[in-house]
Amino acid sequence: MSNSAAKVETAIAELAAAFPAAFTLDPTLVRPVKLGIKEDIYAQSAVSRRRIAAALRSYCNSVHYLRASMEGAVRLDLTGKPAGTVTATEARHATERLAAAKRASKVASTSTIAQTSKTESPPAASATPKASNISNRTVATEPTTPGQKRLSLGDLKRAAAARKAMR
Repeated sequence: MSNSAAKVETAIAELAAAFPAAFTLDPTLVRPVKLGIKEDIYAQSAVSRRRIAAALRSYCNSVHYLRASMEGAVRLDLTGKPAGTVTATEARHATERLAAAKRASKVASTSTIAQTSKTESPPAASATPKASNISNRTVATEPTTPGQKRLSLGDLKRAAAARKAMR
């Protein structure tokens, strides 16, 4: 998970802690929130406006939120009280966003598979690889399975240390 994604997840967790009646970290309990809830949060929270906006953008564009946004679903305010319902237009928009996310996920996994199949196998056990082999090699930039996070250098170093410790 990237640093900015971690910050957004932290901000969502802060919103869930401050307003448990409106926000949750449990995907099965996600409910649509009141239109204009951002202004209410600004008035009642010490979290920066930028972090609140990023957290709401992520939360309201999540697959779970979009699935919960069915026509007639009750919207909640910060206290958990009903504050309107999801209209047919809003529900249609949520359905379109879900379909677009599904298509994007399918395209990303297809391009990753194609990109991975183009990679060369590494040179056979030579002490120093030739520079030409390294520069010609195609490197996959996306995880091979959807939802899998890309490993950072720190993750790779920890994995190497764990393997050495197991020897």
